[in-house]
Amino acid sequence: MRVNTPLSYHGIMFHQSYFGVSAVMRVADASGTEILHDGVALEWTTSDKIFNYGHTTLPDGTVLYVVEAASGQVGTGIEPGQVRVELYAGEATTPSAEAILDQGEPSVVGDYTLAFEREQQFTGMIVRRDPGAPVVWVGFGLLAIGVCMTMFFPHRRIWVRVTDADDGALVQLASPDRRDFGFSAFFTDMAVRLSGRMTQHAERNDVDA
Repeated sequence: MRVNTPLSYHGIMFHQSYFGVSAVMRVADASGTEILHDGVALEWTTSDKIFNYGHTTLPDGTVLYVVEAASGQVGTGIEPGQVRVELYAGEATTPSAEAILDQGEPSVVGDYTLAFEREQQFTGMIVRRDPGAPVVWVGFGLLAIGVCMTMFFPHRRIWVRVTDADDGALVQLASPDRRDFGFSAFFTDMAVRLSGRMTQHAERNDVDA
């Protein structure tokens, strides 16, 4: 499975939407029990493009933020091989504890022992099931057919005016439609055939008279 090449399984579509770097973190509580050992996807970037960051929620509701310097950024206070961690209690906007972690060196931060183990790749997935897709494709097909019919089989209008004349009737043909080669040929052919029919009718009437 690749970007723009979704995987289908029993009507469920798996799309690889994006990918990036995650920080593998190990977190233990005050008793030494491991409560997290997983990658934290650093999928967001600050508005000034200096830091990449991501977050996860620990079992007790504490939110752990992991921050690293964006690619090519220097002088940020976070060196290569380091991450900054911030702990937030619930929906608090001020961290209850924060620290800079060196890769592979556990450190006590607040009530937890945190270790930054390594970086690894992550991918963002979109998983969806769309039972209405066939209806959409049918509608798209009808739309395409309608466009083709409009372009290649245009609606044509012809105005006919018949007025009395001294020697019979005057028939005038006109069309308000845009002139094109196909319509011009059709219009000319119809005018010639109509003229021939009228001539035949006039000759027949002269013979009968």
